[in-house]
Amino acid sequence: MNYSWFILALISSVLFSFMVLLMKVATKSFSGQQIMFYLYVFGLIILLGYFTITGNKFLVGAKDLPIFFGIAILSVVANVMLIMAYGQSENAAYPDAIMSSRVLLILVLSMVLLGAKFNFVGVVGSILVVAGVVLLSFV
Repeated sequence: MNYSWFILALISSVLFSFMVLLMKVATKSFSGQQIMFYLYVFGLIILLGYFTITGNKFLVGAKDLPIFFGIAILSVVANVMLIMAYGQSENAAYPDAIMSSRVLLILVLSMVLLGAKFNFVGVVGSILVVAGVVLLSFV
């Protein structure tokens, strides 16, 4: 079985951790909307540079645009709310702990909407994550 996804997810987790800490610092001076605006502006510049250097295709067909529009709406709303939660929480880890509970929701929705196979270990792991979130909320 190929576990390269695990290494990618682990690296992503480390990078996101540093990003969250920077966002927590930024919320002292800027609104969630301002932070997201500059995140997307600089992200667009970085991605355009990446696509230019690598020659990867970044244009999609018109029929594919609705799904990307949906992703964009959900991303902006969810991220602005998360950044606001970072600003209002005592510790930036608390909102992320709550966000970890999405594992169970994604698992269930993947089975219902995408036909993913039921995996007992995945369900138990997801339940343990949610239990951890509950325990962290009492800290």
